[in-house]
Amino acid sequence: VQSCPLKSVNLRAGCYCGIEIDGSNYVHCQPSTIDQMPIFTRSYVYEKLNLSSNALRRLTNHSFEQLKVKRIYLEENPIGSIDSHTFS
Repeated sequence: VQSCPLKSVNLRAGCYCGIEIDGSNYVHCQPSTIDQMPIFTRSYVYEKLNLSSNALRRLTNHSFEQLKVKRIYLEENPIGSIDSHTFS
């Protein structure tokens, strides 16, 4: 939990961190629980961030602040707007 980049880790709130059997780490947000980007607080490098099947509508330049991640999964979100430097 101490290396998890989330401001708060709460399974009922939807997001949690973990490590796969192969040693890769991840942040996973349960489907249908997230309508706003979680607040990230650490810059530890994560293999993947899974936000699929949620209710995210907008990604801003600040959506992934303080987070270094190799892969981001955003499938099945009703995203209508992405700021120009969101993934810079």
